[in-house]
Amino acid sequence: MPTRHQSTAAQAAAARLGFIATAAALAALAAVAFLLLHPGAGSAAQARGPIVSTAPTSLGRIVVNSSGRTLYLFGKDQERQKRLLRNVRDLLAAVDRGR
Repeated sequence: MPTRHQSTAAQAAAARLGFIATAAALAALAAVAFLLLHPGAGSAAQARGPIVSTAPTSLGRIVVNSSGRTLYLFGKDQERQKRLLRNVRDLLAAVDRGR
């Protein structure tokens, strides 16, 4: 006939087994998530698309494509910059006329 002590021991063993099974399942899930989010180095060679890097010049480092050609970023002009350039142009024209 089982005693109360044996029943408690069996419950503790079952709880430990459940804890170990849960921990193993979480570890396996974490490993799968890691492998999906951080593919190995072998997949880097299969990457497609543009390759961008930097190259040294006398003015500093510039961004180039895989052929070594300079990459430029064209953005919308700012009205303030346009106004400044017009003012400089007008000033230079006035100085030129004064010579």
